[in-house]
Amino acid sequence: MVRCTILTFPLFRPLDFCIITHGFVSDVCSYSPDSNGWGPIYHCAAVPRPSIQILDALYCAGADVSLFTIKQTPLHIVSRSAHFYGTSDSLYSVSRFILHLIHDQDLGAALSARDKDDETCIHIAAEHGNSLHLLMLLECDVNGTVRKMRNSRGWCTVTILSPASL
Repeated sequence: MVRCTILTFPLFRPLDFCIITHGFVSDVCSYSPDSNGWGPIYHCAAVPRPSIQILDALYCAGADVSLFTIKQTPLHIVSRSAHFYGTSDSLYSVSRFILHLIHDQDLGAALSARDKDDETCIHIAAEHGNSLHLLMLLECDVNGTVRKMRNSRGWCTVTILSPASL
């Protein structure tokens, strides 16, 4: 007997559901963007407690964690939305999700990926995110190269964090 689980993303539009059968997500689910250009991989990164299991299932179905369909990656999205959900449970889930995106040998999300404004996930976390997640991203930037990258405003991470820019 085939056991199906329906996963919903309640904060988003009704189309955002995936049927997972034996750990695999259908191609329709992993590649179908909504009217805003967001596919399930983006919604997976934007929820209060992102699920590593859903992320892995989407990856197994062919979803690209470095995809730029909306000029940002899932790592950009989770870096921007992480500050909205200040509960300890949510902080823990987001932290595990970020580390999984970056350090999993199959996923390997790039810290250096830039969005339409030349911002990396570190720029976004410095300006909009949670300080815990920023510190975690900075630790993942082992060489210190991403934190030195400048965005379209000419700012690096240190500039964003300085009192003059606030």
